Order: sequence, then C-alpha cells, then structure tokens
Amino acid sequence: MSTVREARRRRLIAARRRRRSMWMHRLAAAAAVAVTIAVVTAGEQRKAGDSAALAALLSGIPQHGNTLGRPTAPVTITEYGDLTCPVGRAFARGSEAQLISGAVAGGQAKLVYRGFETTSATANDGAYAASQIAARAAGLQNRAWYFILMFYDRQQAETTRYVTDGFMHGIAAAVPGLNLAKWRAARRNAALAAAVMADGRAANAAGVTGTPAIFVSGRRGTLQFSDPNTAVPTLPQLQSLITRVS
Repeated sequence: MSTVREARRRRLIAARRRRRSMWMHRLAAAAAVAVTIAVVTAGEQRKAGDSAALAALLSGIPQHGNTLGRPTAPVTITEYGDLTCPVGRAFARGSEAQLISGAVAGGQAKLVYRGFETTSATANDGAYAASQIAARAAGLQNRAWYFILMFYDRQQAETTRYVTDGFMHGIAAAVPGLNLAKWRAARRNAALAAAVMADGRAANAAGVTGTPAIFVSGRRGTLQFSDPNTAVPTLPQLQSLITRVS
C-alpha cells in the first residue's frame, strides 16, 4: 500500500507542476500581449495627443494661405523655415507656440511662413520643394499651419531620408478638416511651386543664411531677430521686437 500511495503522491506532484507550468506560460503570454497593447495604445495616444494639442493651440485663430492670425493684426512676423530643420522644430515647439497662444491669438501679431532651403539640401535632397508645396496646398484650405506644426512635431533626424509622399500624406490625414482629395490635387498646382521659388528669392534678397530666420514688421519698420548666442528667439525677445516696431 505504501508503494501505491507513494506512486500516487508522485503523480499528483507531477500533475501540479504541469498545471503550474501551464499557468505560468499563459500568464507570460497574457503579459506580453498586455505590453504590446500598451505600447500600441501609447503610440496612438501620442499621435492623437499631438493633433489634439495643435487643434487646441490653433483653435479660433484665423488662417489664410500661409498666414496665421487676424488680417488686421498690426505686426507681421515672417518666418523663413525648412520643415526638416531641427532648429526650426525647436522654435515651433517652444517660443513660437507661446507666441501663437499669446500675441497671435490675441490679435497683436500674425505669423507668415515662407520657405528657405537649408537641411533639405543634404540628406533630404529633393524633399524641400515637395514639403513646402504640400504645406501651401493645405493653405488653400486654410490649414497650412496645422500641416507646418505637425510636420515639425513628426520631424525625424536630418540625416534620414524620411520625407516621402507617404510621410506627408500621413500628416495631411491628421489635419482636422482637410479634404485629402483636394490637397493631393493642389500639390500639382504650378502657382504653389512658383510661390515656393519666390520664397527662396525673397530670403536671398533679405540676406537669410539659415533657418529659422525671423523678421518682425510694424508701423515703425522691420527688424530681423539676431543673437550671436542662439538661433532660436525666446518669447521675451520676440515680444521686445514686437514692441519696437509697433
């Protein structure tokens, strides 16, 4: 009997170990699935959050073409930029966003975006005109600044060839209220290509050598931001220029 009981005890122990092992595998698999879902969801929330944040930032501010702000604003701030420029990205996500939520939203200033090729001429060779035309195509539906700021948000390393039609279509698809069919058709608009070329000529005539280049214009004239220590103006520096030209 003792031999039978011992054999039974061993079978029970083995069965318990098998069940424990099975549950451990199931728990591990469930944990892996949970982690995957969490990562995917976080990515989706980040994209949704970016769009929501931009919508909140730009909500209620008039847009027309490549201009953001009330047409009657007494001060015009012109930015010459390259959408692949990391310095431009720092400006867009920092003091420019503060400027938009303050002086632009309040009607004291309006922003005009114009293109000037810098970083696109290296790893993103050939992407400059296409990206600028894509932004202006969104501008035909008064959505240029959504496209511009979202491009900066999703910008990748300047040594990477990432500015493809798919990349830009992904941005356009996330722009609230943008008609994609009209946007795609507008990208073939010769007038927009000519406007991008005109931007470059205007930048050269103004002596622009890098991006972002900021010009602030008002009734007292035009001032260009210049600081030997930084290429990105702070909000107080921008406010100082606005005051000086007002």
